[in-house]
Amino acid sequence: MVDEILVEETKKVYFITLNRPEKLNAINFNMMRQIEKCLIEAEENENIQLVVFKGAECKAFSTGFDTQQILTMPTEKKTKFWEMNLKVSELSLTSEKLSMSLIRGFAVAAGFAFCLFTDFRVAEDNPDIYFALPEISLGIFPYSVLALTSYYLPPSIALSIIFGGDKLTLTKADELGLIHRRYSSELFEKSTKKYIRSITSQNTKVQRMAKICYNNERKNILKNMHMEEDFTQACLDPEMLSQEKIMEIKRKWSKNA
Repeated sequence: MVDEILVEETKKVYFITLNRPEKLNAINFNMMRQIEKCLIEAEENENIQLVVFKGAECKAFSTGFDTQQILTMPTEKKTKFWEMNLKVSELSLTSEKLSMSLIRGFAVAAGFAFCLFTDFRVAEDNPDIYFALPEISLGIFPYSVLALTSYYLPPSIALSIIFGGDKLTLTKADELGLIHRRYSSELFEKSTKKYIRSITSQNTKVQRMAKICYNNERKNILKNMHMEEDFTQACLDPEMLSQEKIMEIKRKWSKNA
């Protein structure tokens, strides 16, 4: 059986590869559990300075969650999956390590979220790369991506992607400052290694303190994700979602605003 998550540790860098190319690196239940474990392991390793996410070679970085599996799971297992997703979100947003995503294919739904979770985004200069959030059109609550896109993107772009299903091209993402480096396919490996070295060669202790401060500055993202988790759980079975339940959640989070 092929490992769906590959881990490689170098001197200061912890690589996590989504290794499901036949499914465009879609994240299933088992992969989410492994990602959570990997992030905890990287956080506890004092030698690690940078966590890097990659997608196994195919046309996608990741198409997000494996909805074919997730949506057909029993409610109890669905709930567990969203709990793991929240834990991964918390680990990503509170980590004292820096993080990076290497984007060599399109990133959709949670695949886009994983890119936004990371501190640095490095992309291959490929016109076929884009970012999209098809959750609402699929009848899925846009959990985590709602908070992340609202934080990182201008409202006109964020709302068009979330509610209108628009695609965000690599060029536009670059113009908006989402992409930190963009390299040709021929130079991608070499240039990425050089860029990683430039980050890991900095003063580790000061870098770590700055990251802790940065996490505090964006703590509202995590607060909003906790709110979104409530809405997500309510939407697990949209046909059973009553107006009374909607008002209950609305009142709860209006008080917490």
